Amino acid sequence: MTADGQMGNTVPEDGVRVSEQEGSVGAGEQAGGACGAEAPGCADAQVVDMLAEAREAQWTALSFMGEDAIKLVAPAKVNLFLGVGPRRDDGYHEVLNVMHALALHDNIYISCRDISCRDADGEAADGEAAGAADGEGGPATAVAGNAAGGDAPCACAFAGPAANLAVRIEMVDKTQMLAAPGARGAIDVPVRDNIVFKAIDLLARKLDVVRAQRIDVRIEKHVPMQAGLGGGSADAAAALVGMAHFWGLADGGRTLHAAASQLGADVAFFLKGGCGLFTGKGDAFERTIAPMKQALVLVRPNAGVSTAECYAAFDARPVEVPAKLAAQAEDADRAEGVPLFNNLAPAAYSIIPELAEVAAWLAAECPGDPHVLLSGSGSATYAVVATYAEAARIAGAANARGWWARATSFSSLRALKA
Repeated sequence: MTADGQMGNTVPEDGVRVSEQEGSVGAGEQAGGACGAEAPGCADAQVVDMLAEAREAQWTALSFMGEDAIKLVAPAKVNLFLGVGPRRDDGYHEVLNVMHALALHDNIYISCRDISCRDADGEAADGEAAGAADGEGGPATAVAGNAAGGDAPCACAFAGPAANLAVRIEMVDKTQMLAAPGARGAIDVPVRDNIVFKAIDLLARKLDVVRAQRIDVRIEKHVPMQAGLGGGSADAAAALVGMAHFWGLADGGRTLHAAASQLGADVAFFLKGGCGLFTGKGDAFERTIAPMKQALVLVRPNAGVSTAECYAAFDARPVEVPAKLAAQAEDADRAEGVPLFNNLAPAAYSIIPELAEVAAWLAAECPGDPHVLLSGSGSATYAVVATYAEAARIAGAANARGWWARATSFSSLRALKA
């Protein structure tokens, strides 16, 4: 373990340390299946689980995606300051938002190759791709297995200006948050509904990529969904960086940032990483704030908060942003100087009262003056602590209560090619 509390680090080309084990199993988590001894169909479920575990144990990018596959990291974030104002005439709210990247991250693998009438694996023809522009029916529904063979067919959808990109996305849960204690497995999200697909499609249209290609994406989720940690947005930012690599677009170029901003303020943030101040409806980048490296612990109960529902509850009972705190956040040069504040928290607590319980529990676990805050609209709450060891202790205690928890640290990380 290094001085900053990270384990098994590798150093990407920009020198930022990335922890390979940042999403590893938390303390107190168990292995095993969810089925009881007498549950009907349980034996079959266990066989499937064993096969899935065996496949996961053997998975490598080289074996399952080919030599052209690249790896990217997509960091989580927390909101240090989230001040939501009244609803504007356009339906949005004025927002003062300070976001900070974390060392905790998803791993994303992408391969991209040109395809002709039929490639060596017997894939769908590029002509078939053009004929599937109207949706996911026909050949888009299930494409043949990867080059390694033996894996189950993966859902596919077609992107690009001429429906010329056959995009397959596999999402694998590494958060240990599935119903079975210790369970890991595929996350069932329709390809077209995945923000990573939308990112690939949007960038292809902006660049007018018209050649027929197959794009395979594997997302290893260490950042839980519906947690206010920006996992999906970070994945989209990483997908933009990955496709910029394959399509010869300069990392950090205007087209890339325009696509990110169109997808959402959080997506644009992850191209920059570190710590940043945003205003307007939350999408106007104002300036960078010097990031910190302090340890923190994340805790999420087994329930997610809908952002739309949270804002509706906020509109019903709005909470004002104290002018003094807002000025302090706007003037801060360093992340340590940003006051922790989130006026969406009461609305989130009204939807899931357990979130208030988590916050109170964390405050009691932190010695001295606790620094505890709900991130975004939730449902993850974080506590800033003095050491990584203290964060790990609290994470273990939270796991023992049945909550997902991770010890991590603040970081200057951004979505990047590892």
